[in-house]
Amino acid sequence: MNMVKNIRVSLWLGRFKSKEELDGYMDVKYDKDGNQLQSSFQRDFRICKYDMDASEVDWIKDRTRDVRSLLMGFTADDVIIPQFEIILGDTEIQNYNCIVLLYNFEYDSSILSSGRLDYIGCVNV
Repeated sequence: MNMVKNIRVSLWLGRFKSKEELDGYMDVKYDKDGNQLQSSFQRDFRICKYDMDASEVDWIKDRTRDVRSLLMGFTADDVIIPQFEIILGDTEIQNYNCIVLLYNFEYDSSILSSGRLDYIGCVNV
């Protein structure tokens, strides 16, 4: 079960060929009756719903080797960077070129990877 939880942020890092490919993976569509259809991201990680207004998604052209550079500029970066540095430790992050942050959301981590995105963890904001 995925849960909306204030003061939590869940992080995924991944690999996509382009920003357009990432956008397509994250894109929520609607059927002819106006019902929301899940994005590929939601289906892959079995996420029923999350607040799209409380999320940040970015594709990074220039890869980096350290978590600080990767997450600098995102909401609450001064709080989340030290926590994700601990979680990631010595993980080789230069292979990642995209970031998905869901704020006020605690992922239950039942699926750790979709082959395109890897769930990294959840921290306090």
